[in-house]
Amino acid sequence: MNKKLSFLLAIGLVVLTACGSDNTSSSDQDETGSEETTSANTDTSNETNESNDEADSVFDAEAGERVVDGGYGEFNFSDVINVNEHFTSGPIEGNFESVKAGTFSFDDENKETINIVTTVIKTENTSDDEASFHSFSATLTTDTGNQIDAEMMLNGGESSHIGQVRQEQFVSYNLGDESIDDIGELNFHFKSTSIDNRSVDDDFTITVNP
Repeated sequence: MNKKLSFLLAIGLVVLTACGSDNTSSSDQDETGSEETTSANTDTSNETNESNDEADSVFDAEAGERVVDGGYGEFNFSDVINVNEHFTSGPIEGNFESVKAGTFSFDDENKETINIVTTVIKTENTSDDEASFHSFSATLTTDTGNQIDAEMMLNGGESSHIGQVRQEQFVSYNLGDESIDDIGELNFHFKSTSIDNRSVDDDFTITVNP
């Protein structure tokens, strides 16, 4: 009887040892799988953040960056054309910095997205008199036959210049069914600087070839 009992106890110990080994192996596999899943999720999150770079403003945005216009929508720029063309209009010395091409998505119930180009201009009043240079009133014409006024809500900066001040402005234009790839020439027609509501120089045009 003692021999039989010892034999049965030995078999029981072998079975328990095998089960413990299986459970440990299964636990190790679960932990490894969990680590791999966490790693994969982290990598995906990083990729998403990298593909949605956000600039502080339209003035600073580069190609591939977006700018959120609080409560109104979002700019997404696919290309930046550096122009850096100087101009003089009365006492205003200006620099047509760049044209930024891309889309704007409205944050409303329609969720409309339009193709746009956005101009960035820096100006300086070199006189002591208050002067106005309205880049917002510039009209865009293209070599594809379109004439486009600026989008009323998609602009920023000040057109009024108190004496001896600098300003920075951006203005956007809705290209409609076209994109920048369809256009070979952009002509921006500017009105002269005015003082006391009187033009003090000639109107002028700046041409950009994308």
